[in-house]
Amino acid sequence: MIQVNMHEAKTNLSKLIEQLSQGEEIVIARGNKPVA
Repeated sequence: MIQVNMHEAKTNLSKLIEQLSQGEEIVIARGNKPVA
C-alpha cells in the first residue's frame, strides 16, 4: 500500500491511476490522516 499526500496525488495523478489499474492500493492523506 502506498500513502501520498494531496499535493503528491495532484502532481502524479496519471502515475497513481496506472498503479491502481495494476492492483496497487493507494491512500490519499491530508495531514497524515487518510481521506481517500
